[in-house]
Amino acid sequence: MPVGPPACQRPLIDGIRRFLGNVGAGFLTLAPILVTLVILDWLLRATIEFIGPQSFIGQAFTAIGSFIAGGRPLLGYFIGVALLIAAISLLGAFVQRQARDAFANGLDNLLGSVPLFGRIYRPMAQLVRSMTGDTHAEMSAMRAVVIHFGGGVESVGFLTSSNIFDVGQGPSMMVLVPTAPVPFGGALMLVPVEKLRTIPGMDFEETAKLFLTMGTVAPPQMLTPGGTAPAAPPAAPASAPAAPPKAG
Repeated sequence: MPVGPPACQRPLIDGIRRFLGNVGAGFLTLAPILVTLVILDWLLRATIEFIGPQSFIGQAFTAIGSFIAGGRPLLGYFIGVALLIAAISLLGAFVQRQARDAFANGLDNLLGSVPLFGRIYRPMAQLVRSMTGDTHAEMSAMRAVVIHFGGGVESVGFLTSSNIFDVGQGPSMMVLVPTAPVPFGGALMLVPVEKLRTIPGMDFEETAKLFLTMGTVAPPQMLTPGGTAPAAPPAAPASAPAAPPKAG
C-alpha cells in the first residue's frame, strides 16, 4: 500500500498547494493584461522597425525634414513624421467632408489596376473597410448564420454577401467559417440556401467575439432563456445484460 507523507508534513504540503493555487488564480486574472501588453509591445517594435529612423521610410522622413532642420538628422526625422501626420490629417478631413466614397473608389481603381499589387490590394481594402464600418452595405451583408451539416451538427459563420451562387448543385451562398480563437483564418464555403439560417439581431462584432473567446462568451441571441448547461453530460443508458447461453 502506498504510504502518504507524515502527519507533520501535511500542513506544509497543504500550504504549498494553496500558495500555488493562489499564484495560478492571480496569473489567470492578470493574463488578459499581460497578453495585451505583449501585443502592444510587438506592434510598437514592428512600427519602429518599419518607420523608425534607421528604416527606409524613416530615412525618407529625415531627408524631407532636413531642409527645415538645417542638417540635424534626428530633428529632421521628427519634422518629416509631423509633416506626414499633418498631410494624412488633411487628407482625412477632405475625404470625410467632400468625397469619401469617390476618393476611395478612385484609389481602389488606381491601385487595383497595378499588376500583382492590385490582386492583393483589392481584397485587403474590401476587408479593412468592412471591418472598420466604412462600407455599411458590406458590413450589413456579413450577418451571422447557422450552417446545418446534418445529424444535428451545426456551425456558426459569416454570410459574406447577399449574392446567390450556382455552380451546378443548386442555389448556394458564400459563408466564411472562422477558426477559434484567431478568426482571421477559416474556411470559405458554398452552402446550399436551405441549409442556412440567419440569427436575428446578432451582428458582426458579437459573432467575432464568439470565436475570439472560443465560445465562452456567447451572444444572448444564441442562449436559451433561463437555460443552464448540466454539470455533467448525461450518462449513457446501461445496456441490457446478455442472455445466458442455453444449455446444450
